[in-house]
Amino acid sequence: MKLKDPIDNFPSQTQETIYARISSGNSCYEIASFIVNLRQISFEASLEEEYMICVDEEGFPIGDLPVLDTGLSTIDYSFTWY
Repeated sequence: MKLKDPIDNFPSQTQETIYARISSGNSCYEIASFIVNLRQISFEASLEEEYMICVDEEGFPIGDLPVLDTGLSTIDYSFTWY
């Protein structure tokens, strides 16, 4: 199931159980579950649709990079942006 607008489909805090079926491709399979804690965060980002980032000969950025600040602690949370 693909959600059109996930923000409208989840309450501000909820817990969901996700089930996964792992198959060997034959008749053998295993079903596992895990719990995901969903938390809606609100923050305003003043980001543009696109950015051009210039790098030097070493591959290091020249100038300031765009910042996406969630307001969450980097000690308690880890982030991967792509």
